[in-house]
Formats: sequence, C-alpha cells, structure tokens
Amino acid sequence: MERNNKDFVIGTLTQVRDTRNGEKDGIPWMAGTAVVESGKNEFEFKFYSAAKTKDGKDNSRYANYQTLEARVGERVRVNGELSGRIWYNDGQAQMVNFNELSAGFFNQPKPTEVDTSTFEYSGFVTKGIHERMNKEEELIGYEIEIAQANYNGDNMQIVKFMVDKDNARIYNAILNAYQVGMTVAVSGEIHYVVVMEEKVEEVMFGDPIVKTFQNTRKSFEITGGKTPIIEDGLAYSQAQIAKLQTAYNAYLAKVESDAKNKGTVTKNEPAQTSSSNGLL
Repeated sequence: MERNNKDFVIGTLTQVRDTRNGEKDGIPWMAGTAVVESGKNEFEFKFYSAAKTKDGKDNSRYANYQTLEARVGERVRVNGELSGRIWYNDGQAQMVNFNELSAGFFNQPKPTEVDTSTFEYSGFVTKGIHERMNKEEELIGYEIEIAQANYNGDNMQIVKFMVDKDNARIYNAILNAYQVGMTVAVSGEIHYVVVMEEKVEEVMFGDPIVKTFQNTRKSFEITGGKTPIIEDGLAYSQAQIAKLQTAYNAYLAKVESDAKNKGTVTKNEPAQTSSSNGLL
C-alpha cells in the first residue's frame, strides 16, 4: 500500500518549548515542540524519541533532539511527516480532526539553501474535494481528505489538504480524477498563517465584551498530484479500505469514550513514510 509521507522545511529554529522527559521500561525518552520560522510562516513541529532503538542501539534522533535548545537561532533543515490528529471537543460534543507536523531530524542546511516548506503524501480518498467556508460563509478554498494506513496496516490516519480557491486547474483535475476510495499521491506547500480574530460575548446590559485572540490557520496546499494509482500492491483494495475504516471507527469511539469517562485525549499515530515522486 502507498504510504509516502514527507514534510520538508528549511528555516530558523526560534523556540523549543513544552519539553518533557521521562522513562519507559528503563529507557529514557524526551518530547516537545520546536518552532521553525520559514518565510512568513512559523511551523510547530512535535518531536519524540526514546534513547534506544528497538534493537537496543543508541538512537541518533534522541541525540539530535538533546541539542535543540542550544541551537535556537540557527538555521535548520527538518525532515518529518504529516500527522492527522484527533481529539474529542467536550464543549461541542464532537470529534475534531486536525493536521500536525511531526519532526524527524533537525539538520544543518547548506548556506545556499533558502527557506522552503513542502510535503509529499499518498493514501486513499475518504472525502472528495468540497468547498471550505469561513464563519461568514465566504469561500476560503477547497478541501479533500486523504487517509493513510499506519506502518502495521491495522489502522489509519486522515490528513486534510487544501486547494487555493483561485486555482481552477488543480481543483478541476482533482474533481474529475480523485474519487472516494481511489489511491492518490499529492504534493504541495505548507502554510501556517497567524491571524487575529475577535469573539463577542453578549452581556445582560451595557456594551458586549470583545475578546481578541491569535489563531493559526494551517494549510497544506496541493500544487500537484499523480494520476490515481491502480497497481496491485500499491493501490488500496476495497477490502483493505473497509478493514482500515472499521479499525479507525473503533478508535474514534475509544477516544470519545476515554475523553468522556476519564478526561483523557488520545492522539492518532502518524503513518510510516515510503518513497514516491511524480506529478500530474
């Protein structure tokens, strides 16, 4: 099955926060969030690593993360993955699906390499391309949802991708070629745009309370894609899709149950990467 999943960002490491350290089965681990400024974007990368690999060898990724705080202010090249995360919003009584960037290694770019933020991703379409509106019911773009099996092939994640509202060529290509259940591969650019939004709270008398807050709009914008993949062994079969969707639905039910009963939040694990290139 197709499992290409890559993000590639070059920029300046500006912050390392929420760093956590612990131990599991006698093996130390560390996790946190790294912020990389690239162009007009500020990307948040989640990172996690144990000190040892499954084979008991020293984990080079763990060593890489241990140096991060000392590297704030340096330019970095990050190779990672796109992650489709889920959590249960108790206030809205519904499941929320959102995208995150998971870090691989933070390497040093060449002096000639400029800021960039791109992705490659493949999987099967779970929701065809459709309009995405803002609160004022204005069109802000088109969205498509693509699922990908995890490394073991026993569950999946879903990542949401956007098409620019003015890019009729890409929109029409996806609309005509990418149907639900088809195996596809897309590539594009990642944008994290920080906007200021207002929330008005009505009061019994007097002026309403206006609160201003910062919101980051994450957009994984498709700029190219392969023709649908139909080869045996690469394309997701209907049986495989049904199995993955059943497992995913059970997983969603567990997340909701855990959140309601224990106040916990379970996150979906990112799928493993593979290699695939080529555009329409």
